Amino acid sequence: MKSKSKNKFSSKLADSATIQRLVSVTDDMLKTLISMSSALLAVGVIFDSFVKVPLMRIFIILMFFLGLIISFLGVLPLNVRYDIEDAEELKDQQVDIFLRKRRHLWFSAGAMLLGFILVIVDLIMDVFSKSPV
Repeated sequence: MKSKSKNKFSSKLADSATIQRLVSVTDDMLKTLISMSSALLAVGVIFDSFVKVPLMRIFIILMFFLGLIISFLGVLPLNVRYDIEDAEELKDQQVDIFLRKRRHLWFSAGAMLLGFILVIVDLIMDVFSKSPV
């Protein structure tokens, strides 16, 4: 009797090579988010005049820093022991790694998006707070 897979994606993903490619692409995307978060964090820290409200600046820097941390945690390897004998378990572990990396990717992108939204809100507040001459 075949063992039932615990992941809903195991039956949809064709083979181990496909899963490895997905993990590789997700890993590359996380590394790109690390670069973007670092650059945005540096811009947020260096250009104090860009964001006028000090509390908003703290939240924006915090969001970009959170995106950086989450991306970095997603790139870190897991300490997983593979059972070479059981192909189905190996495939399930690879799918679990992919899902973990994808979850980190979405949370990091969400934190960065929230940082951008806060920048836009601050710019809109700055435009509407100026009195017409």
